[in-house]
Amino acid sequence: MSQRPVRIAPSILSADFAKLGEEVRA
Repeated sequence: MSQRPVRIAPSILSADFAKLGEEVRA
């Protein structure tokens, strides 16, 4: 886990949560 992944993590996390929310609502 270097500095690069940390910068990309938030983007993936956001997308993950959005997908999870959509799946839970559906």
